Amino acid sequence: GRHPARDIIVVAASAGGLMPLRAFLGGLPADLPASVLIVLHIPATGGHALPGILDRSTPLTAWPTRFPIRSATAAVPIPRRPRIARRA
Repeated sequence: GRHPARDIIVVAASAGGLMPLRAFLGGLPADLPASVLIVLHIPATGGHALPGILDRSTPLTAWPTRFPIRSATAAVPIPRRPRIARRA
């Protein structure tokens, strides 16, 4: 079957990009007809508070990416330990 169209905005920032990212998200309308996917370069041991920090900065709902991606939301991946591929 045919899949519905999705409008997606992808935003990435380096480790020092939290404040600009908050400003960007703060300027978006609450009824944004798109999903925002966010990547922030931070250590794998940190970042678990990032969805809450961003949620307070935007009229959108910011949450970890384990939830479905929907319009008017900002999806934030939670850092994990890097996976290393090994030969069998």
